[in-house]
Amino acid sequence: MKTYDISYQKALERLVKASRDLSRAREIRDIAAVVRSAARDLMGADGATFILREGDLSYYADESAIRPLFKGMRFPMEKCIGGWVMLHRQPAAIEDISADERIPPGVYEPTFVKSLLVVPVHREEPTAAIGAYWARRHRPSRRELSVLQALADATSVAMENVRLYAELQERIAELESQKALAVAATRAKSEFLANMSHEIRTPLNAILGMAELAERRCPQHVKEHFKLIRQSGRALLDIINDILDLSRIEAGRFAPQRKPFQPREALDSVLGPMSMIAEEKGLALNLAVSPTVPVWLVGDEGRLRQVLTNLLGNALKFTERGRIELHVAREPSDLQHPEAVRLHFSVRDTGIGIPAERQQAIFQSFSQAEASAHAKYGGTGLGLTISKELVERMGGRIWVDSEPGLGSTFHFTAEFDRMERQLERPMATNGRTATSTKPLNILLAEDNPINQFVLTEMLKVRGHAVTVAATGREALDRLAERPFEVVLMDAQMPEMDGVEATRRIREGQVPGAPANIPIIALTAYALSGDRERFLNAGMDDYIPKPVDMDDLDAKLNAIPRR
Repeated sequence: MKTYDISYQKALERLVKASRDLSRAREIRDIAAVVRSAARDLMGADGATFILREGDLSYYADESAIRPLFKGMRFPMEKCIGGWVMLHRQPAAIEDISADERIPPGVYEPTFVKSLLVVPVHREEPTAAIGAYWARRHRPSRRELSVLQALADATSVAMENVRLYAELQERIAELESQKALAVAATRAKSEFLANMSHEIRTPLNAILGMAELAERRCPQHVKEHFKLIRQSGRALLDIINDILDLSRIEAGRFAPQRKPFQPREALDSVLGPMSMIAEEKGLALNLAVSPTVPVWLVGDEGRLRQVLTNLLGNALKFTERGRIELHVAREPSDLQHPEAVRLHFSVRDTGIGIPAERQQAIFQSFSQAEASAHAKYGGTGLGLTISKELVERMGGRIWVDSEPGLGSTFHFTAEFDRMERQLERPMATNGRTATSTKPLNILLAEDNPINQFVLTEMLKVRGHAVTVAATGREALDRLAERPFEVVLMDAQMPEMDGVEATRRIREGQVPGAPANIPIIALTAYALSGDRERFLNAGMDDYIPKPVDMDDLDAKLNAIPRR
C-alpha cells in the first residue's frame, strides 16, 4: 500500500482548497488573490506572482512576497522569465538566477530573489504564468514542479470559467436590454393601438348611428344608400377588430374561454347573416352536421364563430357562382386528451381556387391568394392569420385543399370539453333582443356632441328619457339633482373621466344618488383588458363603440324598473 509523507498530504489539502476557491472566482482579480497565496504556501517560498499575458507584454498582476517584486509592472515577453515560460509553453526551474541565460541581466538585482520556479497556465496556448521565488539558493524539485503545475491547471480552468461567466453576464445584460426595449415597444404599440382604436371608433359610432337614424326616417328608395353606409362602416370596424385581435395574439394576451354552448346554435348564428349574402349573390349555402356532434359542449363559442365567419366570408367573397358547403363531424379524440371532443369543420366553395405555391403563404399576415386579389376583392389579408392562431389555441390545426378554377376546401379541427349535463337555453329571439317593455330614465355621460345626438335619438326612438352630461363632473351634478335608473358612462371625458366619476358614485360621494345605481361603460376603448378594467372600477357592464343597439337594448332590458 502506497503511503504519503505528511508534508505532501498537506500540500494536497492546500491544493484542494485552492481549487475550491478558484471554482468560486468570478473575476481575474479573485483568481489572482487565490493563486498568489496558494503558490507561496504550496512551495514554502518567500514570494509568489501571478502573471498575465497582454499581447506582447507580461503583466505582473498580483504578488505575495517578503519584499516588493514587480506587482503592476509590464515587461516585453522576451525580457522576463514569465514571458519566456508563456512563449515556450514550458516551465522554468532555476536554482541560480545569476547563472541562467534566460534571465536578463540586472532584472532581479534590486530584489531578494535567488531561485525561482515559473509554470505556464493553459499549457497549449498560455495566457498566464505562476511564479514562486526564494531568497536563498533552492533547487525546485519534481514534486514542487508537479504541485505548482497542478495549481496552474486549476487556474486555467478557473480563468476559462471567468471568461464564460463574463460572456454570460454580458449576454444576460444584452438580453435584459433587448427585453426592456421589447417591453417598451409593446407598451408603445399597445398605447398606440388603444388610442387609434378610440379615435377611430368614436367617429365611426357617429357615422353608423346617424346612418341608422337616417335609414329609419328616409323614403324607401333612399334607404339602400344608408344601408351601404352602415355596411361600409361595419367593414371598417371588422378591419379594426382584425388588427386588434392580431395584436392581442402576438402579445400572448389571448386565452380561449371555457363556457357551455350549443354548437348547432352557434352554427345557425353564423349562417344567418351569411345566407343573406349568399342569396344576394345567387349562391347555395348548405350546412351538414353529423349526428355524432354533441348537443352541448364547453369551449370558446365566440372564437369558433369568428373562425367560421372568416372562412365563410372568404368563401362568399371569392365565389361568383355555384355553392358553399359547411360540414361538421366528430373525429376520434387525441390519445393525449381522450376526454376531449374533437370536431372537424370544413368549408367548401366553388370559387377561384388557390395555386399550390400560395396555399401556405395565405396563412401569413397581410397575404392573399393572388396579388390582384386585394384590388378586386378587398380585405386586409389578416383573416386567415387570425383564424390559424385561434384554431391552434383551441387545440386544433387548419389547412386547405384547393385547385385554381375549381374551388377550395378549408379544414380545421378544434377541441372542446364534454358537457356533463344538459342546460336549459332561454327562448331565442331570432338574432335580436327585445327592447325594454318600460321606458327608462337614463343619464348619458358623453362628451362628443355627435355621439350625444346619435345616442340620444336612438334611445328616444326606443321610448327612453335621456339627460346628457358632457363631463364626469357634470354627470355627478345631474345625479345630485334628480333620480335616474341607469348611467351610460363614457370613459374619456374632460374635467373628470368616467372611471373617477364611477368611483365617487360607488363611494357615496354624490348626495341623493344611490351608490349602487347601474352604470354601463359606453366607450371606444375596446382592447384586451379594457372590459375588466372598467368592471373592476365599479361599472356593472361594458359596451364598446360603435354601439351595438341590440346589445344595449338587452342590457337595458335587464335593469330593474322602479
